[in-house]
Amino acid sequence: MHKFRRLGAVLVAAMCLMSMAGCSKKKEETKKNKDKSEQKKESVTEKASDAVDDVKTSTDESSQDNTFVELADTNEKIVFSVVPDYDLKQDSWMGIVPAGKDYKKEVDADEVDILYYYVLNAEKKASENYIFEFMKEDVKGLDDGKYSMVLCDTDEDTGKVLLQFPIEKKGTEIIPDFSSLKINT
Repeated sequence: MHKFRRLGAVLVAAMCLMSMAGCSKKKEETKKNKDKSEQKKESVTEKASDAVDDVKTSTDESSQDNTFVELADTNEKIVFSVVPDYDLKQDSWMGIVPAGKDYKKEVDADEVDILYYYVLNAEKKASENYIFEFMKEDVKGLDDGKYSMVLCDTDEDTGKVLLQFPIEKKGTEIIPDFSSLKINT
């Protein structure tokens, strides 16, 4: 059950990060997000750990076998924490895309992303999870309904979608379906 909670926190964080960046990624936005990311580097892991421990976490029993992504929900953010098994770049991103399609390439997900955030702690210790934070204010602006969450290894057109899973957006909540998590190899 504890592994599931952490996985849920990871997913929430990822969704938050993708939301903050907006729908169209431009070099200017990338630079702005990198600057923000650098400012938060020192405290993000500590804050994410606190968020995971102190907030409501997903308890969907079908997701208990998921050890890749965790979700935490705070008053202001949805935090996703992703296991350190992946080699994510500084411009790695997690985002919300339309449901109903299997995404394999970053460029395909990038063309249709609705909300995304870049990884906050790309320069982390090897044992630390990657953190993605989605601001609830940004999530609130999305229509309620079903979407997919994707994790991309880089923002370059040569990038890959590493994993994806269905989500449902209700108000400022994101409800992941970790039992349908797909990992691309």
